[in-house]
Amino acid sequence: MPIRGFPHADTATTPLAADHRETEALITATGIQHTFLRNNWYLENEMGAIQGAQANQSFYYSAADGQAGWALEHDYAEAAANAILLDQPKAVYELAGTIATYPELAQALQTVTGHDFAINAVNDADYQAGLVAAGLDEGTAGFATMVQQLIRDGNLAAGSADLPTLLGRPLASLTAALQEVIDR
Repeated sequence: MPIRGFPHADTATTPLAADHRETEALITATGIQHTFLRNNWYLENEMGAIQGAQANQSFYYSAADGQAGWALEHDYAEAAANAILLDQPKAVYELAGTIATYPELAQALQTVTGHDFAINAVNDADYQAGLVAAGLDEGTAGFATMVQQLIRDGNLAAGSADLPTLLGRPLASLTAALQEVIDR
């Protein structure tokens, strides 16, 4: 039985991983057969930035040089389907795309969109204030800022070959994956 979880849930320091860590421990304690699929970060989580880049708007982030393993949602779903079909799956799959920073994501967006928008590193307070000024409510802006923090703190920085292994093919480049999202 595949169970989706947070990357490196057993060691991640972000509060976002706590319920995943506890769920994994409870499932493991039952002794039932299981496979944990720890998904890194969906590229589609960045739709606000992607849409902003398409409109040639400045790109803002507060994650400093933090990294994430962005991959397409359908790649995670296909990997999960493939894991179900395995006779002897591993107990844990750390699923991640190619590890990249927000500046690398922004540069890939510049390539895909053909726009030369500004890429701006800001602090968390300015990032959150910018999201609120753009129309997000305080709670959503706070959550988005917390994601920047967890990426900056390295919670999504670990790569793995598990995703392409389960897919049976290499992952698309960040640029190609962004192009796919934009073309939808």
